[in-house]
Amino acid sequence: MIVSGSFAAVAFAAQASASFAVPSGPTLSGLERLSEQARIDVVVTADLSRRVSPAVRGSLAVEEALRRLLAPAGARAVRLAEGVYRIGPGPAPTPGTLDDGDAR
Repeated sequence: MIVSGSFAAVAFAAQASASFAVPSGPTLSGLERLSEQARIDVVVTADLSRRVSPAVRGSLAVEEALRRLLAPAGARAVRLAEGVYRIGPGPAPTPGTLDDGDAR
């Protein structure tokens, strides 16, 4: 899966930091919002379909924002090129980040 934060054919360089307002919820949705806000492209190679992530808010380095979003879901970002990241498996997910469909 490829999530693109760039607009049309215009390529934006990844910013050293950006202002983020990503709500908690499904990790893939959060990743899409984060990539749009940071103007980065991501290639997802990890299964994040049932993972949830905490909110990411504030002015942060792109790598720190990615870490905060992905680490609790058991994933990590690896920079492939300027403004391009691969999202793959990371350390074990934090308990409570697997959306098993049960009502909470």
